[in-house]
Amino acid sequence: MAMFKFDGSGLKKFCKELEKLPKLIEQGEAMTLNAMAFRFKQDAAEAIIGNFTSRKPAFVRSSFRVQKATAANMEAAAGSIALGGSSTGFVEMLGENDDRARVPTLLSRGGNAAGVMPKQNRLMPGANFPEISEEETISQVFAEMYRSGAAASGGAFIVRGNNTPFTPGLYRFRKGGAGKTAKERYPVKMVQRFEPPKNKPRKFDWIGAGLKGITEDFVNDAHIKNLDYLAKKLLKKIFK
Repeated sequence: MAMFKFDGSGLKKFCKELEKLPKLIEQGEAMTLNAMAFRFKQDAAEAIIGNFTSRKPAFVRSSFRVQKATAANMEAAAGSIALGGSSTGFVEMLGENDDRARVPTLLSRGGNAAGVMPKQNRLMPGANFPEISEEETISQVFAEMYRSGAAASGGAFIVRGNNTPFTPGLYRFRKGGAGKTAKERYPVKMVQRFEPPKNKPRKFDWIGAGLKGITEDFVNDAHIKNLDYLAKKLLKKIFK
């Protein structure tokens, strides 16, 4: 005679673990949201690098952050670093002064020393050059600079617009000119030309570019993969 006995402990354990299934499904959903966020982070950064010149692509990639979703908070977020609101991260937008020291480097000019703008001719934060935008103001500005000694010390001024005999740009007085008049003694030289950008600025929809890869197939595949992983993990725990 053969006797069989079933104590039901294994089934009870199995049923107990199955009670966790709803939470596991929520966990799987959170994992899928995170997969979408990380895919967006990757594709958006690569789209920006591919469409614009970037000296440090790694910096662009590191400027993206992902806020992960959890089973308790079904919301994942991905985007660029900002300091709150619509700020771009520049301190000037926050009403502060930028105190960083800017130094011209050969790296930015391909090793051409002649192409590096001298510090005194750079439009750095805090630079205060007199500006001329109309022809009738030229004599006034020049007279003031002659009188104050600014011309004699190589002072500079800015010309904007096309309402003067000067091409828009930054000019500096040269010392040592020949002649009796101040105009002859201190001729001017253009040290920086103001020109429109060679390429017209354009808007780039980097958010749209980052969303292209998040297709229905991508979401379904990611969700199935996550649920499969969690199911195997659960079964391994039950039948260990």
